[in-house]
Amino acid sequence: MYFSRLITGLVAVFVSTWGHAEETAERPARPAQCFLEVKGIRYAGGNCLFKPLDKVGSFRIEFEKGSSAQVRVKAGSAEYVDKLRLPGTDLRPWPGSKEVSTGSGDASWSGPEGGDATTIPLGESYNNQRGCWVGYDPNDPIKETSLCAWDKSQRLYLGPTPVEPNWTLAWGERQGMYARIISSSGLNTENASITAEKSRDGAIIWCRVNRDYSSECIRHTLEDDTQFTIGKKATLHANCKTKKYTDFVGRNLQALDDDILDLDTNDKISNSAGGTSVATTAFEALCPEAAGAIH
Repeated sequence: MYFSRLITGLVAVFVSTWGHAEETAERPARPAQCFLEVKGIRYAGGNCLFKPLDKVGSFRIEFEKGSSAQVRVKAGSAEYVDKLRLPGTDLRPWPGSKEVSTGSGDASWSGPEGGDATTIPLGESYNNQRGCWVGYDPNDPIKETSLCAWDKSQRLYLGPTPVEPNWTLAWGERQGMYARIISSSGLNTENASITAEKSRDGAIIWCRVNRDYSSECIRHTLEDDTQFTIGKKATLHANCKTKKYTDFVGRNLQALDDDILDLDTNDKISNSAGGTSVATTAFEALCPEAAGAIH
């Protein structure tokens, strides 16, 4: 009887050990590239260790300096995915073992000093299908929390998100679409000119808004000339006396009292209607006195 129980016990231990080894072999920890932002503050970005935790996509990321974070995926969670695909390279999320491609989970992290990844709850997070699980601060929705992991082979920018200046020369109407002024001459005169180029910091902001951390997105934003602008760099001109000028898009414009006249189409662009940053900031940069602009 004792011998029989001993054999049974040894078999159970063997099966348990073998099953655990098989499970570990299916989901080994491995080097990856990760990004950790908690309530709008970046704490880590770069090389990390990625550890799958189960077969539904839960995972933990650990950084060299000790900080760690994880997401416990809710089995059968409802789909919550932004399907939008913008120009640039779609990032490939880390392929976990039978990882769910959509869903929600509970996020947590160790805190900036490092330690156990379950120490500080971060609330519910959602898979954006581009490598990140994103959560929001209910008291301040702008402050997002992002736990991201990608394959080592992908070319990424994982540095901090730049801060957009209070005033910018716009080349597009959306966040991050601003230019860096390289040179200027004759401002406030009849022969004012400015040469400017799209800002790399602005391109990073635009890509981050669209949850794209790839270097390709930054490059594409700077070089694309098919949708918003005439190119990566432009020279703007103005006669500040007549208030006629050009903007980054290459339009010939004239500033009126309350509107802007597009001289190419003879249509008015209303300043009060919004969506006129490209036109208005060009005039403010070339003729700040006539525009009453304070930068």
